Amino acid sequence: MGFALVLLLGVVFGSFANVIIHRVPAGVSISTPRSSCPNCGVQIAAKDNVPLISWILLRGKCRFCAVPISIRYPLVEIGLGAIFLFSALTIGFSAALPGILVTDLVGLAAAAIDLESRRIPNRLTLWGGVGVATAFVAASLLTGHVLMLYYSFIGGAIGFGFPFLIAVLSRGGMGMGDAKLSLVLGLAVGILGPKYLFYFFLLTFGFGSLFGVGMMVARKLSRKDSLAFGPFLYAGFLSVQLVWHLLASGRA
Repeated sequence: MGFALVLLLGVVFGSFANVIIHRVPAGVSISTPRSSCPNCGVQIAAKDNVPLISWILLRGKCRFCAVPISIRYPLVEIGLGAIFLFSALTIGFSAALPGILVTDLVGLAAAAIDLESRRIPNRLTLWGGVGVATAFVAASLLTGHVLMLYYSFIGGAIGFGFPFLIAVLSRGGMGMGDAKLSLVLGLAVGILGPKYLFYFFLLTFGFGSLFGVGMMVARKLSRKDSLAFGPFLYAGFLSVQLVWHLLASGRA
């Protein structure tokens, strides 16, 4: 029952992630005005704004102008639902789980924005970082595990510091937006334990390198082309959860 609720919660927050993905890069408020069709401008009624279900019932089209609604919307909702479930299965229903789920929301939104616009807005990483840190402060206070909070902040510091150093030394090889997203993800990775920061960066850069080499072999990318690195940071974060679960359960 608990896992089903987490899945449903992820789908609901996936709808909120879509709002972030659409509005934050444009500098628009995420709370007002109400959502409307980008083609005809008609406000979307509550019955047509139910996560996933409305898209299916409307057959992926606006009720009024019949212009197709991007497949991205249901994919993000389903995706975040699956990711929330994955996190609950790997991390378990502990005090740290809410903070991990907030990190999932921020990470997925940042990865999607980076893929579309090749940037990660400061507004997202700033408020995302505040939300993640607040969740872990609350968890630490509720459980009395002060060490949890210490490891989280250490994770955030290292999460930012390493990519920041690469960004400075490479002179544009990595963006500051990536470093700020890595800070947010590092807050959550630190909760798992300091050594998992090593796995996080190993997996992140491993995924990025494999993808880059593959694209160059396929001649769809040159050495001078840049990659949206946010998705690899988030993939590294999700993967390190699995590594933590396997090591903690003695399966690896």
